[in-house]
Amino acid sequence: MTLKKGLLQPQLEQFLRDQFDIETIDWRVSSHYQWPSNFTLTADSTEALLEQLLVPYTFVVTMFSNHAAIVSYRYEATGAL
Repeated sequence: MTLKKGLLQPQLEQFLRDQFDIETIDWRVSSHYQWPSNFTLTADSTEALLEQLLVPYTFVVTMFSNHAAIVSYRYEATGAL
């Protein structure tokens, strides 16, 4: 996957549409995140590639069988209230 310097949202959305046949995306994170430079990501699978892309931003993508997805923040359970 080749990423270009600029907004992350349109690049991630296009990847989800192309690789996972996603039609509807509910974007629940800030739309202002930027990818810092032109860069090519490589991985053994599309799932691993997606994980590489999401981890630095602490995002998670939940995909549904109706070709929809939710992009949200990954929350860690800490036990704290």
